[in-house]
Amino acid sequence: MDNRNPFGAPGPTLGWEPVCRDCDILAPRCPTREEASAWAAQHRQASGHTLELTYVCDDTGDGRAATERAGRAAPSRARSADDRSVWITYTVTEAGYPSRAFPVRLHQTTLRLLADPDLPLPPWTRLVYRPCRGCPLPAAPEAHCPAAVGLAPIVAAFHDTWSCEAVEVTVATPARLVTKRTGVHEALSGLVGLTLVTCGCPRLAPLRPLALGHLPFSDLEEMFAWVATLYAFAQIRRHQRGLVADWAFAGLPALTADVAAVLQGLLDRLEEVSNKDAVRNALLQLNCYVQYISPSALPDRLAHLDPLFSAYWMPREG
Repeated sequence: MDNRNPFGAPGPTLGWEPVCRDCDILAPRCPTREEASAWAAQHRQASGHTLELTYVCDDTGDGRAATERAGRAAPSRARSADDRSVWITYTVTEAGYPSRAFPVRLHQTTLRLLADPDLPLPPWTRLVYRPCRGCPLPAAPEAHCPAAVGLAPIVAAFHDTWSCEAVEVTVATPARLVTKRTGVHEALSGLVGLTLVTCGCPRLAPLRPLALGHLPFSDLEEMFAWVATLYAFAQIRRHQRGLVADWAFAGLPALTADVAAVLQGLLDRLEEVSNKDAVRNALLQLNCYVQYISPSALPDRLAHLDPLFSAYWMPREG
């Protein structure tokens, strides 16, 4: 049994979905971006509202229901009162060049990536173009790979950049501002990772909670602690919902294997697209986090965290 999904869950579904900033109208899911844009234009003309498009993949089939139930959630993390979004912006500054900002816009409730409706989607973002091994998505001719859609603007900006070039990167989240001078590949690693876990790919969806407290420039141990903690919390919630929980963390290596497959698939896609290595090395750096959680190393990785949690099993004095 798959410990990450309940029995009887529908298969993954893909589509473009208009999202209105100003009302809770339930928009239709459209198979193509053109159809979604047409629907958004009609709603915009009738209401004067502002809309974006999101490329949605529901791996459990209940993503829309969760969004609908959320209703008008208070915009505590939104940029403005009429913008129910979470913004995380990476600004990259290279000596002698203007700063370039890369805003990542997420739906406030689901933390799904909201795609730019005007973003050109190159052929390599098609789902049928070098798909990941074992991809669970239906390969319809008009479908796009959610991970490739999210990665497309980053590739367009850095396809001709070497990873060794030094840059200053500033990451602005709703909770913090972080600045570091580093190589391009490390600067892009956090941006790429954030984009991928929120893009809607069903194999990456279990890691979407990492976006809630996005911490750029995490080291291997820090990232493992975050992943292990969210996995444990997910098992508690599964247990509370009457589902089988994986208390032994047996499914964690399988999850990381899924992530590794997606990263390798993206590397394959970029072979003929990215002239230089900045984006590819950003993906390879993310793969280092994945390899850190190999099945053979997992018991030692978990045991290494024991001193941090000893207060939960050590007797209290007095």
